[in-house]
Amino acid sequence: MKINVQAFAFDLGGTLLEYEGLPPNWADFYGEAFNHANTALKLNLNKLEIDTAISILKKYNPRINPREIEFSPDYIFGEATSTWNLGNHSINEVAYCFYQYFQKRVKVFPDAVALLKFLRAQGFKIGILTDLPIGMPEEIIRESVALLECDIDCVLTSTGIGVRKPNSKGLETLAGAFGVTPKQIVFIGDEEKDILTARKIGAISIFINRIGIEKSFGEDIQINDLSVIKDMV
Repeated sequence: MKINVQAFAFDLGGTLLEYEGLPPNWADFYGEAFNHANTALKLNLNKLEIDTAISILKKYNPRINPREIEFSPDYIFGEATSTWNLGNHSINEVAYCFYQYFQKRVKVFPDAVALLKFLRAQGFKIGILTDLPIGMPEEIIRESVALLECDIDCVLTSTGIGVRKPNSKGLETLAGAFGVTPKQIVFIGDEEKDILTARKIGAISIFINRIGIEKSFGEDIQINDLSVIKDMV
């Protein structure tokens, strides 16, 4: 199938990169991540303080309690650490150290780097629209995007735009930034919310089904490897 577009937008986790060995819902790993932050920042937290913080993060976890409205890292981790003695450390430092635990598992899909470099060589605009894990500082995502070894024209996060997919605000913003109509942009993602986001504004939707389990979300195109997109343009 041939597609006639001027810009490509991608989801990040599960599409261009993965957190190796982690399920989509990270709630079971919150304790280990808080212990990492506790050790790194020498906070001397007790079990009750960590357990309370875990409960607060679970409350905001959209895979447990779905939502479209996004909250900032300062808001979420501010509540999670409200009873802690942070000393000279900031809330952002806690959030950053918390997510360093997960960041060490980041692995870029080989087909992602090859496709992005191909699209760049062909002159297409390239964007990323990603929902951040709850309270993840944006600098963590910038570190992940740098691993893609390709200049990305625009990176939008749920924190930056204030909403999570399937709210279409982020994709509409990308299309506007690229000066294209929704029909001239394709959005590639690995979850139902990615497909719904594209469908809401009439963009072309591509579902990348890396796990091979038969399913469909009404996408325009389904693939199991990003490399096949090269033959579509």
